[in-house]
Amino acid sequence: MVRQNYAIASATGKPGWFNVGKSIAHSFGKGAENVEVRGWGINKGRQAVYDSVGNLVTSPENMGTYDFGTPLTQSHYILDIQPWLAWENSPQDTTNYLERGGSVSHTGLEFFFGQY
Repeated sequence: MVRQNYAIASATGKPGWFNVGKSIAHSFGKGAENVEVRGWGINKGRQAVYDSVGNLVTSPENMGTYDFGTPLTQSHYILDIQPWLAWENSPQDTTNYLERGGSVSHTGLEFFFGQY
């Protein structure tokens, strides 16, 4: 079902999903160029991450996570990003605080200043 949702999310105008594009906070590892898909409406808070060929990413470092706060808001930072920085995605996540923090810093710079 999730694989099917990727096709739905990638299509323009399909209700419930939208393709965010390149995922920086979910692309750890050499050569990782993952795509992030987020839900809205009845799918609000759901997130899935796919690799460059469309396979669902399930590694502890890069898997999709649930969003308690709306992305790009202070609530998202407090409810989702701060806990992730402190405690990772799961006990099996091999990233460290500096790696996770660096990805968020990079995301913030890109958000405010565009691609650099």
